[in-house]
Amino acid sequence: MNPTWYTRSLRLYAPPFIEQVEAKLAADTWDLVDRFLTELVFIVSEVGAGLETRTARFRFSRRFAREDLRSEPAEDGVLLAEPALRVTSVELEHHSTCLGFALQESLHANVWKTGFRNKALRRDSGSPH
Repeated sequence: MNPTWYTRSLRLYAPPFIEQVEAKLAADTWDLVDRFLTELVFIVSEVGAGLETRTARFRFSRRFAREDLRSEPAEDGVLLAEPALRVTSVELEHHSTCLGFALQESLHANVWKTGFRNKALRRDSGSPH
C-alpha cells in the first residue's frame, strides 16, 4: 500500500447481515479505487444466538471484496474493547433476533456552555478572574 494512504474504518454490529452488506457493496464496479488516497474499511460483525459473532472486512482498495476474519463468542457480551471505548451487547426477548447495545467511554468530559459564557463575560468586564 502506498504510504500516502490513510485509513478510515467503520465497525458495524447487528444480527446476521454480512451477506446483505456484501450484496450492497457488490452492486457497484468500484473501478476508480486507484485514484483515491483513502482506504475505507467496513468491519462487519454479525451477532447471533448466544452472542456468537462472525466478522468480515470489506476494504475499498480491494473493491470491497469480502474477507472473512473470525467467528467467536462475545465473552461477557463484549463486542469491542479499546482504551477509549467498550461496546457490549445482550440478546433481547423478541420474536426475531434483537440486540441491545451499551457504549461505555473510558473518559468523559462534561463541558457546560454556561460556564464558558460566564467566564467570558467576567473577563470582558475587567474582572481578574
